[in-house]
Amino acid sequence: KPISYFRVPEGVREPVKPLDLKAPLVTAFFDIRTNSIHLKWQKQDIDDITYEIYRSSDGNDFKLLDKVAGDISGYTDTNIKLPNVIDPTTTLNEVYYYKVVAIRRQDGKSVSSNIVKVVVNLKPKNAPPRDEQDESNSDSNQEAEEGFLEDLE
Repeated sequence: KPISYFRVPEGVREPVKPLDLKAPLVTAFFDIRTNSIHLKWQKQDIDDITYEIYRSSDGNDFKLLDKVAGDISGYTDTNIKLPNVIDPTTTLNEVYYYKVVAIRRQDGKSVSSNIVKVVVNLKPKNAPPRDEQDESNSDSNQEAEEGFLEDLE
């Protein structure tokens, strides 16, 4: 016969349903107007969670950039090095890689997101190669392209 009623003994807490911690799915883009990179992810329905944002310049060696509360679903990185468009010996692209780690504070369980690659590209549209540019014409073509995103996973 199935038990239809069970009384929890005094002093014993109700069991807590295990929470399904999911890896954040991160998207990102470079905003040329603010010279910043915006990250977005879908927040989880878990109260006891924090997110750690990591950045890398090579896609391998990630450094902790910041931590945000679990009710946050995005982050703006304003510490962006812009490519030097004046110096012809430098590249016109800066590349950043990001990942977000969701951490459940209750037990320390964590899962890492996908890795996104953001290229900060300030090459003027329709510009001739650098060695063909005339210094007197360098101010006439200042409209720049926005950076782009590449999801690596």
